[in-house]
Amino acid sequence: MSLLSREELEAEVRRLRERARSGSMDAARQNAVFESALDFAIVVTDRQGTITGWNSGSENVMGWTAEEMRGQDAARFFTPEDRANGRVTYEMETALKNGRAQDERWHLKQGEERFWASGEMMPLRDEDDRHIGFVKIMRDRTTEHLAGVALRAGEQRRQALLELSDQLAEHDHDTASLADMASGILGRALGVQLVGYGLVDREAETIDVERDWTSGGAHSIAGTLRFRDFGSYIEDIKRGETVVVGDARTDPRTSARAEALEGISARAFVNTPVVEHGRLVSLLFVCSATPREWTKDELLFIREVAAQTRTATARKQAETALRASEAELRLIADALPVLVAFIDRSLTYRFANAAYQVWFGRPPETVLGRTVLDLVGEDGLALRREGIERAFDGEVVEMDLDWPWADGRRRIAAIRYTPRRDASGSVDGFYVFVQDVTDLRDAAALLAARADTLAREVAERTADRNALWELSNDLMLRCTFAGAITAVNPAWTETLGWREAELLGRNLFDLIHPDDMAHTIEGARELSEGVGHARFDNRYRHRDGSYRWISWTTRPGGGLINAVGRDITAEKEQAKALEATAEALRQSQKMEAVGQLTGGVAHDFNNLLTIIRSSVDFLRRPNLPEERRKRYMDAVSDTVERAAKLTGQLLAFARRQALKPEVVSVGDRLRGVADMLDTVTGARVRVVTELPEHPCFIEADVSQFETALVNMAVNARDAMEGEGTLTLRLTCGLPMPPIRGHGGGPGPFAKIELSDTGTAITEEDLTRIFEPFFTTKEVGKGTGLGLSQVFGFAKQSGGDVSVQSVVGEGTTFALYLPEVAAPMDPVSDLEETGPAPDGRGLRVLVVEDNIEVGKFATQILEDLGYRTEWAANAEAALERLGSDGDGFDVVFSDVVMPGMGGIALAEELRRRLPTMPVLLASGYSHVLAQNGTHGFELLHKPYSADQLSRMLRRLIHSHQRRR
Repeated sequence: MSLLSREELEAEVRRLRERARSGSMDAARQNAVFESALDFAIVVTDRQGTITGWNSGSENVMGWTAEEMRGQDAARFFTPEDRANGRVTYEMETALKNGRAQDERWHLKQGEERFWASGEMMPLRDEDDRHIGFVKIMRDRTTEHLAGVALRAGEQRRQALLELSDQLAEHDHDTASLADMASGILGRALGVQLVGYGLVDREAETIDVERDWTSGGAHSIAGTLRFRDFGSYIEDIKRGETVVVGDARTDPRTSARAEALEGISARAFVNTPVVEHGRLVSLLFVCSATPREWTKDELLFIREVAAQTRTATARKQAETALRASEAELRLIADALPVLVAFIDRSLTYRFANAAYQVWFGRPPETVLGRTVLDLVGEDGLALRREGIERAFDGEVVEMDLDWPWADGRRRIAAIRYTPRRDASGSVDGFYVFVQDVTDLRDAAALLAARADTLAREVAERTADRNALWELSNDLMLRCTFAGAITAVNPAWTETLGWREAELLGRNLFDLIHPDDMAHTIEGARELSEGVGHARFDNRYRHRDGSYRWISWTTRPGGGLINAVGRDITAEKEQAKALEATAEALRQSQKMEAVGQLTGGVAHDFNNLLTIIRSSVDFLRRPNLPEERRKRYMDAVSDTVERAAKLTGQLLAFARRQALKPEVVSVGDRLRGVADMLDTVTGARVRVVTELPEHPCFIEADVSQFETALVNMAVNARDAMEGEGTLTLRLTCGLPMPPIRGHGGGPGPFAKIELSDTGTAITEEDLTRIFEPFFTTKEVGKGTGLGLSQVFGFAKQSGGDVSVQSVVGEGTTFALYLPEVAAPMDPVSDLEETGPAPDGRGLRVLVVEDNIEVGKFATQILEDLGYRTEWAANAEAALERLGSDGDGFDVVFSDVVMPGMGGIALAEELRRRLPTMPVLLASGYSHVLAQNGTHGFELLHKPYSADQLSRMLRRLIHSHQRRR
């Protein structure tokens, strides 16, 4: 059976319906008609909408077979939105009411593909006219529908572009309003929810939206937005590519940020970048709140709107800039003290500035449109005519014209005509510039009149300068930076014996003393860099071969060195003689100080030796009572302690004391010393301690530090005559100021101050208080070494001590010591109190070059139970120890010995026998004072048997623990 048209099919359906009622048509005929309409989908349902019939046309149009669809709800091929809106029910009710329900709308094919169907639904009735179901006839009109939609959309876009062109042409507002207007036209034409235009910062990856267009409940996103907050498509935009996203949820560039995009009604969007001169400048964005397949025509439309908008924006910006430029030009022209105008070929004024008010008494707006003849008259035009004709010929014309003021005062005008050419190169007019040059011309005449006078004055001054050059006793010189002499004055002959002819062209460096050559070369380099010298001293060879000192003042200029020099040889010799005299004086003062020191030491040691000798004499007497024997023994022991203290103070002053530095808390030591000062200062002296909240630490010999504090406290006690206030104050983290002419240091330093309320120190005594044996106390009341010890300790510890004293108020000593970091937790050592430990079973090698001391040391150790051997020097000791130590437990060595010293011996043993303990002993060693103990234990002379034994045991025990 041939295919039926829609009209034929509808007629056949009507006949079938009538015959079905009359029963005059058989089922075969009905089925043949039903199946023959392949272009038409015919769907039969029961009264509830359940499919009961499905023809071949339905399968051809929608893809499902009859077996798949029978028993299905007719809503199956309706769109989800139609299902939700109850469209199936509506069509059935309308068909029952009106006999048919027509529709043209989207339906679904198998696979959820949509197609545009044109059709209708009609009710089915039996022979008794009872309603038994429905029949829906549809035809796929998708192609025709889309073509119509495209045509209508194209027309709508064309109308939108025409509207945009009209609006852009008529628009006279700011560029932001222009972009806003274009966004509205674009948004309405495309039926989207958000359209906007913004400036793009490529580096910051942001867009700045001043305002945008919205519809359908979308909200504005005006402001600055970061592209990365909405996906990775900024990379496409940077490349100048249009970004097209149909669904933010499925596009890989936006899927991770889909929620943020939906929040701004951008489920689907198009971003069109605007690039100028290869640089991304702005962006047009179009956003849809629902997924959308953007067509090629829509994208072309968006690009066209973007291009037209950018062109209009650029034109608007150019017009705005031009108006601003014209206004600025008018402002500048009006501010100039020059008459400015433009005159066309008809000699009509087309531009005039505010100066016309001054020159013609007319406001500039009344000049425009007037002719030159109107303003200057026949006579004025005649004076200017030649110049005007030359200007029209393309020549720049300049002339002076007498142009009196309106009140008759004299005025000279400098007039300039500058031709203007049009696009073809023809002169279409000329600019006029007129300036009052009366004062300038008068000044020129005056300058011309004075020119002869100036020339005479220059000649006279040149003669004076030449006379100065010839008559000056100072050396005058001009030379190149390389040293080539170009000019010298006659003083060179008088001072250095060289004649001008001998020097011109010669190199200056040929005359420089060899020792001054490098210094002079550096000075010439500085001059070549533009640096002059107020004083530059060097030596020059006299013609007789001797050298003379010359002090120069130099300045670079004209590519040369200009210098004036003075002979200072006599001054140098006088200064040298003065320095020699001063050195002799210093040497004399040193010898006097040595004499004082020697005398003081001899006096104090003679006193101590007197006590020892007298006590020993009594101890030799037989039958001496035990009580007196003990008293004399104590006297000898106390005197030895005093002698050791005296030598320690001397070494501290000389900075030759071998210190044992350790890291200590200054505050804790000050607090401890303050507690014991009551016994030193007496009950009538109040001791006040001022300490910071946070601790600070120094690295110093604790014993010497505390001795220094006690010495200063005793000095303060004596100054207060046993009554007053002594303040101990600690300040941390300070720089050390310059003291007694010595440079300070940045620190940090701990500053320990001791202030008293005594009678103070006189000005003349302040300069001597740190000298050894200097004292203002009575004979027998002091040695004069206390403050010397403080001074020596401070210097040797890397610090210094200062003193300030005000008569009637008191004295403050400030001890500066370098701060260090807080120490690690100390490891407790062996107990050092109690009787001397027994040395039984331990072998000691004693190394001592002094026979008496060596015998005495071995005797002491043997009395303490040690087994000893004595070596007279370091070389013998090394031979005795051999390569394995030969069973010795410890080496006890003096430091100062002929040949190899004790420290060198200890270091050699450290290399050969690293496990062998070494104990050094010394009363003085410059090596120890300068470089420390090199990591070895040190026992100070004089020492007691207890001290020696305890140090040996501790050293041996310490090495055993490390093993």
